[in-house]
This record gives sequence, structure tokens and C-alpha cells, in this order.
Amino acid sequence: FTATVDNQRFHQETARGGELGLKFSELDRRLTGDVTLYHYTFYGLQLTAFDAATTSYFTQNAASATSQGVEVNLNYQPTRELGVHGSIGYDRARYDKFTDSQCWTGQSLAEGCSAAGTQDLTGKPLSRAPDVVALIGATYEHQVFGDYKLALTGDVRYSSAYGLETNNNPGGFQGKYATLDLSARVFDDKWEFALIGKNLTDTYYAVLGGDKPLSQV
Repeated sequence: FTATVDNQRFHQETARGGELGLKFSELDRRLTGDVTLYHYTFYGLQLTAFDAATTSYFTQNAASATSQGVEVNLNYQPTRELGVHGSIGYDRARYDKFTDSQCWTGQSLAEGCSAAGTQDLTGKPLSRAPDVVALIGATYEHQVFGDYKLALTGDVRYSSAYGLETNNNPGGFQGKYATLDLSARVFDDKWEFALIGKNLTDTYYAVLGGDKPLSQV
């Protein structure tokens, strides 16, 4: 009901940047991996915001934002039966300029919300963009009978903290966490029988959040 031509209008988004990567194989190919460096700057970054008072979504443009970092993937095969793998990524994603972000519901002047209902998020992290994500795991394979093999795999996944909302609401914040996955497989060239366990630590974590609908607090 509050939609107008002006508040539904947004501009195009453009991006400039690039990546530099390296792949390698060492120790008679028992150690393989790749490293990637990247840097991207987004102009007019399109963001979806939520107006809790009217329960409506709208698209707005941040002036500019930069995402830069490094990703590393490694695989090591110390024996024929045992393999170790891991990856880590560091991503510094920040708003270069975002002076007219929507305030979060109930945000006061002292907390940075202007009389016009906007706040300055320049220099703040982008939503849902953890600085660090990592994985480490191992796989063990062994011939059990005939052509069938037994494979046991375990993976630990880690994420650093991140915000859930475009408006940087402190109530929408996910702290760092880790999860554990385990699996057991019996397989040959034609058949596979598997028991797969995901997030066996029963860790609760949020991937998306929004202000309370129909509320001013």
C-alpha cells in the first residue's frame, strides 16, 4: 500500500575486478591444491531490504562495496588408503560507501539512525559474508571383499561470525560455529550403499534474518 514509483525504483549494478590463481602438484602428485586471490568492487550494489512496519520488501542500491580475499584448497594422499583434504577462505567484504542504508527497527538517533530514517554503514561488513570459512577432513578407503571397498569420511566445517540483515541489526547476528559430517560407504563400480550423517554436533545456525513484522521496536 505504500509503494510508489520512487520507492520501488533502483539502479543497475556493475562490478569490476579479477582473480589470480595457481594450481600445483608436489611430492609425486600426493599433494595437490590451488590458491586463488581475488578483488572485486561493486558499484550500485543491489540489496534487498525489509520494511517491518509495512511488511514489504524493496530493493535499494549501496553506493559501492569491495570483496577481496584468498581461497586455498589442499589434498594430501600420505598412503594409498588415506587421504586428507582441507580448504580455507578469507573474504573481506565491506561497504566502501553506504550512507543511506535503512535503519533497523527501533534504532535510535544515539544508535546512528538519522531523522530521515537512514544510517551510514560505510566500512561495515556486508550481510551474510563471514570473514573466514574453512573445512578439514579425511577419507579412508579399504578393500573389504571382492571388488567392494569401504570408505569412511569425516569433515569439520567452520564459519566465523556474520550479520544476517542488510540493515546491520545487532539482533540479527550469527556467531562463529562448526559442524561435523561423517559418512560410511560400501561400493564397487555399479553399486553403492551409504550411511551419511550431516551436522552430527546438532549445531543451530542462522542463514537469514529479518526485523519483526508489523513492529516499530
